[in-house]
Amino acid sequence: STPEVLTEHISSVSNEIKTLEIRKGNSKLLDDIRSEMDKLAEQERKLARTSISRKENIGKRICKNGTSLYTYYLGIFLSEPQYKKIKEDGPLVGYLEKYSEDGSRIQFRVLGWATSTARLEYNPASTPKLDEFEIIPGTIYWDNVDKWFLCPK
Repeated sequence: STPEVLTEHISSVSNEIKTLEIRKGNSKLLDDIRSEMDKLAEQERKLARTSISRKENIGKRICKNGTSLYTYYLGIFLSEPQYKKIKEDGPLVGYLEKYSEDGSRIQFRVLGWATSTARLEYNPASTPKLDEFEIIPGTIYWDNVDKWFLCPK
């Protein structure tokens, strides 16, 4: 299994829980599904640690899916600058610099972001962010290895 496959499975199971809660279904079944989700999440974390946190991956491109947020300058209206908040889906892309001894955290250097158009839709008036990370090429951060994967070539 890959992190993406496990993430899709967790999402699918999460949707099942919501459906069952709406129907006020069997609480035992809900507990079993939640337990299964916890197990899958732990498998995903272990897989990420073993697939990313390896010596041979130092310097390789890694990705973390998410939504980039930034502000776009619209212009002046009634003597006031106008801005619009923009959300664009696509992964944060970086280079693996190092990882913690237990493999649970990674240090990465930001390369940029990837969108379906290979660029942001608008010219940002603010620094794009994904989660707590400002997407400034060359910036170095530490993060939990969860949700990170080796970028496709």
